[in-house]
Amino acid sequence: MISFFQKYRRTDVIVDYRGKQFIIELKIWHGSEYHKRGEKQLFEYLDYYGVDAGYLLSFNFNKNKMTGIHEITQGGKRILEIYQKRSITDGKTK
Repeated sequence: MISFFQKYRRTDVIVDYRGKQFIIELKIWHGSEYHKRGEKQLFEYLDYYGVDAGYLLSFNFNKNKMTGIHEITQGGKRILEIYQKRSITDGKTK
């Protein structure tokens, strides 16, 4: 059986600031199903760390993907999703 720590050791970024933890998950866009799994994963991290809010930063290299900010809630927890489109050619935000 996999321990909880082994299962969740891949939390991308945890910022400890003035006694609070900020959980940040980083993803590269690989489609909506992959993205939904990332949301589920982040909600599980929020439960584990006992915090009410987290951040999902998605990088998308597709030309037609929208950028922006979206908020979702589930079971009293909140995720702020940030969609960022990046240009492969110059690395600058488009």
